[in-house]
Amino acid sequence: MNRVIGIAAVVIVGISITAFSFGISAGVEAYTVDLAASFSKVGPAVTAAGTALGLSQSQINDVVTQVTAAIPTATVVPVPLISGTIELGVPLLVIDSVSISGGIMTDGIVRGIASAVGMPIPRPVVHETFTTTTGPGTLTVDPSFFTYAITIAAGKRLDLFFAAVDASIGATWIAGEISPGITVQVPPPHAGQVTAAIAALHPDGLSWSGFGVTAGIGVELGLPFLRMRVEGGLFMPVYTASGWWGVKLGEITAGLGITVRF
Repeated sequence: MNRVIGIAAVVIVGISITAFSFGISAGVEAYTVDLAASFSKVGPAVTAAGTALGLSQSQINDVVTQVTAAIPTATVVPVPLISGTIELGVPLLVIDSVSISGGIMTDGIVRGIASAVGMPIPRPVVHETFTTTTGPGTLTVDPSFFTYAITIAAGKRLDLFFAAVDASIGATWIAGEISPGITVQVPPPHAGQVTAAIAALHPDGLSWSGFGVTAGIGVELGLPFLRMRVEGGLFMPVYTASGWWGVKLGEITAGLGITVRF
């Protein structure tokens, strides 16, 4: 009898904790982008830029060969974000929690982290002076970027005191943009050619966004109120858009962080 009462008490407490728990997580998450289509456009873009500069076809072919040879074979690239999650327990049989999470990464955050570890990134990244047939010129590269992701999800969890496993499904919006920040200053006779060459590289075409369904599994280890969390999932796009370079959102998501529960 005492055993039955004890088991019942544990079940009631467990249901109560699940129903009314509140959790906050912080860490790093990542989604992926597929650059296969982007890499396939490198050759045509370089060719158009070389034509605008008045290069011969053999010169253009040499440049295209060198540039395409430097393209990596891997086309799926992870995009890390600094993230946070707020999770609220709900007293429903089908689900145990509803959560909203968001992640962001910008060039400012990267520069801040680099400075904090003693490896500051110069600004601009590149500033070179060169000589043309009609006078000196300068090349400046000062890239900037931002990307973010927002997810609303419902979850079902199994809590074993020192560990927990949960499954979730929800909706995610992802967006990002890169601005290369390329500026070339040359004497007037060549200014038009340089402007046309930069335009042929479509520096304003590095953007992507998408909305889709996400499904994931997470594992937590540690005390009930403080745990290390690892999760992995799939992103199934419903709507996607991209700039000229055709950056495509990938299907893999992942996360690592610390969860505090109240």
